[in-house]
Amino acid sequence: MGKKFNWLGADHIGMVVKDLKISKKFYTEVLGMELVWEDAVECPTGLIYTCFVKRGNLIIDLEQMPAWDPTLKDGFIGHIAFEVDDYEAAEAYLKEQGCKFDNAESTYAAGVYDTGVRFNFFRGPDGEMLELFKVYYPDKLSDYHKTLLTKIAPM
Repeated sequence: MGKKFNWLGADHIGMVVKDLKISKKFYTEVLGMELVWEDAVECPTGLIYTCFVKRGNLIIDLEQMPAWDPTLKDGFIGHIAFEVDDYEAAEAYLKEQGCKFDNAESTYAAGVYDTGVRFNFFRGPDGEMLELFKVYYPDKLSDYHKTLLTKIAPM
């Protein structure tokens, strides 16, 4: 199967933080970033408290994990998210290329970017964590996806 989707670019950089409240205050008050979104997301590993902060074209996903891992080094970058226009095609292509996803099923987070996102993590050749990421833009949704998203999270 050939590539039947488009890489749209990097969407965000995910950074694991010890205390979301302290990190959010630093990035918004000290660095002047705008708080774009904040919530808790249920993932296969547990409830993750997260917020997205933005300045210019940089979006950082600050993530407080269910349990702090003291082995993480200062400045640990958790992942880089790659946005695609067709999640299913991109996932099939990556699997065809031998990529293994961390979870059997992708996660849908209804509140992210207001219209929701779909994501799953996979690994690069050196074990680096990468994220396949699809934003559902209301004006670009197919009728199928509008119906699907209305069932999951009414728009």
